[in-house]
Amino acid sequence: MTGGAVVLGLALGFAYMWALVSCRSAKERVVIALVGAIAVVFLYVSLYKSKRRHSARDHLTAHLGHVLGFGMLYLFSATGGWRRARQVRGLRILAFSTGFARIQRDAADIVRWKEIATVRRAVLRDQDQKTAFDGSIRLSLETADGREYEFDDALSGLKELRKLVEQHTLPHLLDEALDAYEAGSDVSFGVVSASRRGLVYGGRSLPWTELEAIETAKGLLHVKALDVRRPQWRIRLLEVPNVHVLIALAEYVRKFALRFGHLPD
Repeated sequence: MTGGAVVLGLALGFAYMWALVSCRSAKERVVIALVGAIAVVFLYVSLYKSKRRHSARDHLTAHLGHVLGFGMLYLFSATGGWRRARQVRGLRILAFSTGFARIQRDAADIVRWKEIATVRRAVLRDQDQKTAFDGSIRLSLETADGREYEFDDALSGLKELRKLVEQHTLPHLLDEALDAYEAGSDVSFGVVSASRRGLVYGGRSLPWTELEAIETAKGLLHVKALDVRRPQWRIRLLEVPNVHVLIALAEYVRKFALRFGHLPD
């Protein structure tokens, strides 16, 4: 009985651990956690609270089995955190006026600000994360020649890095967007596009003259119209690359293009 209790506890712990880590959403993890808790209580009541009296040694060994089993769950969780920490261990980001250097161990990558073509920031939902230990905040960069760099909130100073990237990439990316805008072309920002007619998203359009505000908050891009009867657009930042350029372009149009008549009749 005592050896069986240890084996049972370990088996439950491993099964619970695997099920919890394999879940793709917070809702699934809550369900698995509740089922696991109910199963433990049921087994404890049925096996160790029966009429048969057990010795103190039996009870101690049984509890030891539970502790070992579920201890493995917390150990594995800690291992996931350790694995994320290991990915950024020794990682240094050095920013300069012309670009940044990504240094880790014996490898170093130099990226110039003007080489960056796409900046994507996102607050990831559970279904966006590949594992339970993925970071929830992510910054992704892609250069014109296809090099990709990803950083998440395991990196200390991620917010400051994102601000630096957006600050130094805005001049050349905004120039490209303005050239396309002035030429009368549509400028694509993922699911949102901008042109001299206004903004378009999901088949809906919003003329520049009816735009009240465009801003980001809590992983979303908020686009508000002057007419309160129009629904406000709430778009995930994950779907809007170069969102800082889109906001700057919108501000340019509102402050200058509308004032000096740069829009079509």
